[in-house]
Amino acid sequence: RCLEQNMLASAGNAFEAADDKKGLSKLGDIFFKAGVLVMALKYYKLSGNDLMVEFIKENFSERDLEKIYA
Repeated sequence: RCLEQNMLASAGNAFEAADDKKGLSKLGDIFFKAGVLVMALKYYKLSGNDLMVEFIKENFSERDLEKIYA
């Protein structure tokens, strides 16, 4: 429901509290597509989506992450 209403922080809190790995990864996808890599990385880590964590780390520098988030 939170995702449908674009309440991403609330969705993240709910998925994290429920230990919903699939929901956390989906939230990572949303942030990745929006170009908010810092948040995408956070939710991919929480979901255990190591493939996407490594993809972001290999293809974007810390400076890129900070610049995109700011």
